[in-house]
Amino acid sequence: MAKQNISELLDLRSTRRSGWRILPPDGITMRIQRAGAERKSLAIGIGRDLMRDQRWVIGDRVTIDVDTANKTLTLRRVAGKDADVVSWVLSSRVGSVKKSWRGQTVAATLKALGSPQVLALVNMTGREGTHVASCVTSDATGITFAMPAPIR
Repeated sequence: MAKQNISELLDLRSTRRSGWRILPPDGITMRIQRAGAERKSLAIGIGRDLMRDQRWVIGDRVTIDVDTANKTLTLRRVAGKDADVVSWVLSSRVGSVKKSWRGQTVAATLKALGSPQVLALVNMTGREGTHVASCVTSDATGITFAMPAPIR
């Protein structure tokens, strides 16, 4: 068997410019990150094409709506000055100076506090690595995607 480069086997050529990522342009990823010595954060990655479909830009504020009956999450843009809604700022996933991407439509990340209650609610408790969400839809209400299946 001939030797092949790992980037050819896994088709990593398109992700090479922005680091080793598995975020599809039209997809959503979820992962748990460290946010200090004892804290965790829930990081949700949003692909460039989804950002374009929603007309979202870096710096927009979004909230996370949970539908426990259908086991889905919806990311929805909210007004920046709406103090009644808990929301998070979309930050850039590319470039070394992330603030320079403000106002542009590129792949984004939102980071929310990863309290045990939040992680349990979105089925991320005990998960390692990155979860690529399935059944991603984009419409006027926002971006809706399936929660990961619970770990048994």
